[in-house]
Amino acid sequence: MVIWWGIHAYLNKPWDDAQLLQTVRGAVERKHLVDERNALLALTARQNDELTFVNEGLKDAVRARTSELRQSANFLELGNKKLKENFHASLCVFSNLIELRQGNMGGHGKRVADLARKMASRLGLREQEINDITVAGLLHDIGKIGWTDDMFQKPFNEEFTIEERQLAMKHPSIAAKLLMELENMRNSSRIIHHHHEHFNGRGYPDNLAGLDIPIGARILAVADDYDELQLGSITQKRRSPEQAALMIREGARARYDPSVVGIFLKIMGMTVVDVAAGPERRVASALLQVKTQLARDIVGQDGAMLLSKGYLLDEKLIQQLQKYEEKTGQPLELWIAGA
Repeated sequence: MVIWWGIHAYLNKPWDDAQLLQTVRGAVERKHLVDERNALLALTARQNDELTFVNEGLKDAVRARTSELRQSANFLELGNKKLKENFHASLCVFSNLIELRQGNMGGHGKRVADLARKMASRLGLREQEINDITVAGLLHDIGKIGWTDDMFQKPFNEEFTIEERQLAMKHPSIAAKLLMELENMRNSSRIIHHHHEHFNGRGYPDNLAGLDIPIGARILAVADDYDELQLGSITQKRRSPEQAALMIREGARARYDPSVVGIFLKIMGMTVVDVAAGPERRVASALLQVKTQLARDIVGQDGAMLLSKGYLLDEKLIQQLQKYEEKTGQPLELWIAGA
């Protein structure tokens, strides 16, 4: 028997009617199945074509969206960079303003910040800590805004009166209070607050010692004093960079964190050596003599440093120390060099 696409089956004559009907019915059913299969294949092909089209459209949409997001990210990054630049510029402006009042301190804040950043990096601190220390370096003197003009014109250790010293030693706390209100400045304000603490606990304002002093403050103390020794704002005599570095080295363990001093000396290209303490003895103020050298810092009743270790006393300053004791009613702890 021949049907649409060829021979389906053979029947012998005379054929049986029932067999003939069954054969024809089978051929028709098979034709229906083939037609359904072909229809499904055609539908699948159309759907695949549609999916391919949709996928290409999705890819284009994803590429377009990705491009938009990348462009937005670039804009945000550019805006964030601009904000950081503006913030840094503002910090430099504030730093320059206080340096204008100080007269001979031009560039002090930037130099301190740069050196502090180098030390912090060499010590392996996190980027955020390094940034906080850098900001503290730029603004560490902002608390001096309340100083008199006369105070800016003379060295701290040699010509300040007792009253001026007491006022001067408040500047870290004043700076911290000014900056504490700014959320992104709180870590820097804490560093500034403690950058005159001494490693032996004889600094100010809180007499912190050793590792209780924030690492940023210990770094800032070295960077600040190194630059000020060269400017003549600590002692009347200006020190050369080499002399200032030697004085920093001599202050290890007592005034400065030895590990920070070690990093500082490496940055300066100097040999790191241990600083041995010399002979010293405690005396009463009535027994002080001219040209006596202090073996330890003199700290007032409020924890503020009055005079630093190594200073040679003169008659005027001895009288001021004695008057200070009379005024407070408490003797000072005075240690001088010599057995």
